[in-house]
Amino acid sequence: FFLKEAATAKNRSTTAKIEARVAAVLRDRETCANLADFAAMGARVDYRICDVRQEADIEALLESVYAQYGRIDAVLLGAGVIEDRLIVDKTRESLSRVFDTKVDGAFFFARHLRPDTLKFVALFSSVAGRYGNRGQTDYGAANEVLNRLAWQLQARFGERVKVTSVNWGAWARTTNGLGMLTPETARQFRERGLRLIEPDDGRDFLLNELMYASRQEVEVVAGEHRWDELEDEAARALEGVLT
Repeated sequence: FFLKEAATAKNRSTTAKIEARVAAVLRDRETCANLADFAAMGARVDYRICDVRQEADIEALLESVYAQYGRIDAVLLGAGVIEDRLIVDKTRESLSRVFDTKVDGAFFFARHLRPDTLKFVALFSSVAGRYGNRGQTDYGAANEVLNRLAWQLQARFGERVKVTSVNWGAWARTTNGLGMLTPETARQFRERGLRLIEPDDGRDFLLNELMYASRQEVEVVAGEHRWDELEDEAARALEGVLT
């Protein structure tokens, strides 16, 4: 349909615009399928949409939830986009989309959440933030900001709220989703020996962190790899920059 529409004289869409529209349709399908699965299992889902880069939208969303339900027990913040390119090839607009979607929303939620009923806060960070990844300078920086914010929230909320920042590795396909890797990122993961996280394993990991981990264990890495080697690699890279 989009290709036919683009071929008309009235609408000369570029390939990039067509791909973006197709991606949006596929995301909507995945969301609808997930909601249907929840309903089939007997869960009640109240699905609301807002732009996480707009503080007024987040404030209005939270206020509406507080008004309807009286409290918020847990927040799992997973908003994010990737537009992988080397930093020299990035536009300011692209960098802002990637960075702001992760960072702005997290700070806005932190500013407007009421801690009195809150029990859990989970920020979905990435191993790209802790260890870096080629072509993901903006994404990595944004995720490391989430890690720092998690420590700040833990100090602010104290023992009454479990705060965790999960540095996820890449997920494999879910029931309705295609996974989270671009072809280039998938190649990099394979070269570095990183295994994809299976959905059941990722779910169990998160639940165990929220329910049983110490409140002092704020920043965690999820996924199977020789993480100590990446720590050494990151340290050597930093030394090269500073010397």
